[in-house]
Amino acid sequence: MTLDELLKFPISEWPDLSRRVGQQEWDRLMSELATRLQDDLGTEVETRSPWDRDGPCIPEILEE
Repeated sequence: MTLDELLKFPISEWPDLSRRVGQQEWDRLMSELATRLQDDLGTEVETRSPWDRDGPCIPEILEE
């Protein structure tokens, strides 16, 4: 799956998608998303551990 394909889905569907693509692929997609957000927004994006106790995480924009 490409990042552009992922972005066509509502975020509410991302937990199910993450389980379908697996942790390694999800980690890659979230890293690519963080990079794109940083480039587009011109601000840092924090990437937590891609999977936490509640499941997969998405990058978070740091507020300064």
